[in-house]
Amino acid sequence: MQPNWIIMLICQRILELVMNPVTLCLSRNLHPAFFRFLIRAATGPPRKDRKLPNVIINEKRDLLIAAHQVNELPFPFDNCRQFQSSIRTPIGATWNTQRAFQRLTSPHVITKQGHVIVPMTDEDTFQSAQTAQQAKPAYALNPQKPHTRH
Repeated sequence: MQPNWIIMLICQRILELVMNPVTLCLSRNLHPAFFRFLIRAATGPPRKDRKLPNVIINEKRDLLIAAHQVNELPFPFDNCRQFQSSIRTPIGATWNTQRAFQRLTSPHVITKQGHVIVPMTDEDTFQSAQTAQQAKPAYALNPQKPHTRH
């Protein structure tokens, strides 16, 4: 069995070779062909911020943000501009007044409790606007209340 100091010396030489092979090659008069086994990593694509001074752009993918990104256009929108304009205007209580927030988040159709909503027939589809206003349905569109100051 080899003494511990020999094993430590071998480990130290291996670490020196791995850490800095070029300086070892020059300092120990070793031929550069000795280090052929080293494989250099390929350089990656150029960074987006390489020409911008004092700027660092994070190029890593953020999984928390990726969960909120959409791959397809959602249903009610016809094109990307409509969808982007709806996303740009926030509807939260943080960015709007209390009344504006209540109007933005109120339901468009209000049903009365206990009423049965009968499905529409073909005749109901083509009814004139006057006939529809005369009948009192179980649901009503959200009426706009007059503005009063408190």
